[in-house]
Amino acid sequence: MSLWVRIAILALFSVPVWGWSHVRAAELQELLSTRDHVLVAYCIARRAKCMTITEGLDSPATFVKRSLRSVVPGLGADNITEFSSTDDYVFVLHLTDADAGKGLYKRFHDLATAFRDRYSFGVIPAKEQDGASTLECYNNLDEVQRSTQNLVEDFNSLKSFFEICTSRPVPEMTRENKKYFTEGTKNVLYYFGSHSDDRERFSSSLRETVGKHIKDLEFVTVDPVAFPEVPANVGLKWDFPAIVLQDKSRELVFPSEKNEYITADMVENFVRSFRDGSSGPSFRNPVEIGTKDEDPKVDINSEEVATHDEL
Repeated sequence: MSLWVRIAILALFSVPVWGWSHVRAAELQELLSTRDHVLVAYCIARRAKCMTITEGLDSPATFVKRSLRSVVPGLGADNITEFSSTDDYVFVLHLTDADAGKGLYKRFHDLATAFRDRYSFGVIPAKEQDGASTLECYNNLDEVQRSTQNLVEDFNSLKSFFEICTSRPVPEMTRENKKYFTEGTKNVLYYFGSHSDDRERFSSSLRETVGKHIKDLEFVTVDPVAFPEVPANVGLKWDFPAIVLQDKSRELVFPSEKNEYITADMVENFVRSFRDGSSGPSFRNPVEIGTKDEDPKVDINSEEVATHDEL
């Protein structure tokens, strides 16, 4: 006996006529694949709720799978690996007993409810129950996995981390996500560029590089005009585009010389020189970026900072 899903289809045809129809779940894949403009609102039979209307579905088959499971299914060791690869973007909250009752799960559930038509969400008990909860993001399109633990102390961290995970390969720094990069414990490679087209090109070209190094190195593009304190606080001359690698554990920064066209190969060589110790850090002690947001007095003619020519 086939499963029926009552689906109200609002389809735009070649003439200005709106049509409604009900289809089987098995027919949804073909229907959505052959329509350019489709809005879908569906209700599972014998259930008292309907899912929010959505448009421009990424994958009809995945869309149906999302709709048939709960908003935030409980996971275990036996199915978390499979679940983490079931969608383009998957979020898994490793919840600890220590964070129970602090509103973290509710915020995560609210986020999942708002975006369940596009992404997949799950929750699992954390292995270490005494520590902080961890949120893992699986970006299976770019083969990038991120995680964060600063979820309870910083109320906005959940939303900013979500936006970072679902953005382009190298996220753009915003006021909302700045703390994730500047105050986190992970090393960060900053790309400073004054033109949005350059930052977009840099992000797109680094898809493979990000996937290779994301476990211990974050990447972010920065508009120096919008965030003048960031290049100033890492001791970078006001000369862009340029990249800087910040070593959080050793409190050192490794700037590279300005280059008009920074490619993925150049970045790879730069990261390699940092890892093998062939590049030296700036001789200026870096300022803690996240704690100094006042407008810096930038000397564009300063030669105080030592730069390197790995590019």
